[in-house]
Amino acid sequence: MRVFAEQPTEGGPEARLSFSRAGARTVIGAAYATSPLRVLTPRNHGRAAWAYTSTLGGGMVDGDAIRLRVEVAPGAAAVLASQGQNRVYRSVHGCRSELAAEVGEGAFLALLPDPTVCFAGASYRQKTELRLAAGAEAGPELLFVESGGDNLAAQYSRELADYTIYVIDVAGGDKVPRKGGPGITQSDLLVINKTDLAPQVGADLAVMARDARRMRGDGPVVFAQCTHGVGIAEVVAAVLAARSAALGADSLEGDALRPAPGRIHDP
Repeated sequence: MRVFAEQPTEGGPEARLSFSRAGARTVIGAAYATSPLRVLTPRNHGRAAWAYTSTLGGGMVDGDAIRLRVEVAPGAAAVLASQGQNRVYRSVHGCRSELAAEVGEGAFLALLPDPTVCFAGASYRQKTELRLAAGAEAGPELLFVESGGDNLAAQYSRELADYTIYVIDVAGGDKVPRKGGPGITQSDLLVINKTDLAPQVGADLAVMARDARRMRGDGPVVFAQCTHGVGIAEVVAAVLAARSAALGADSLEGDALRPAPGRIHDP
C-alpha cells in the first residue's frame, strides 16, 4: 500500500486491516494493532466483513498520533466502524490521526466512525486518504460536525461548513427564538424540536413561529418531533439538497420536501 502522510506517524501506534473476497463473502485477512489501538473483528453472517477500532485509556492526550491502514481487495466488501466516541483531551502540542485506505476494483468500503469529541483546550488534526480503483466505492458522502451546548452565539463560519443547522427545543420555552443570536438568525435551517412538549412547558408554538419568522426573515424553519419522525423528511431533504448544491449537481430527487425560504413547517 502506498501512503503519503503530511505528518508521518512512523513509530507511533498503528493498526492494519486487510479484507479479501472468499467466495460470496468477505473475510479479514489480517488484523494488527499496537497499543493503545485495538481492532475488533466480530463474526458476521452477511456479505461484508466488519471491523471495529477502539483505543485503551478512553481518548487521546497531548502528543498522541495514531494511524490506521486499510486494504480492501478487489470484489470485497468491508465495514469499518468505531466502538465509541473518539475523545480528545487538552493538548498543547496537538493530537492527530490518519486513516489511509486502498480500495480495489469493484470493492466497497463503508466508513462509520463515531463522533470525535474535543474537550476544552484540545488541538486535533485528522486526515483521511482514500485510493479507489476502477469501480470501487467508499465514503464519506457527508461529513457532519456537531457542536453541543445552548450558546445562541455559536455559529460556524461560512468558510468551514457548506450548510448549517441550528437546533433548539420547545422545553427551553417559547422565548428562545426572539433572543436572536447568530445561531438563530444566520443558520441555513432552524429546527425547533420536541414540539410535543409544548403543553407540558406552557410554550406557544404560534409565538415561536412568529418570532422565528421575524428574526430569520426568509430563513426556513422546521418544527419537529425527531423521536416520532415528525419533520425528519424536511431536514434530510435540506441536507441532501445542500450536498447536491455543494457538488454542483443540477437536480436532486426530493427537492419538493426541501424547506423553502420563508416557509415554516408546522408540527
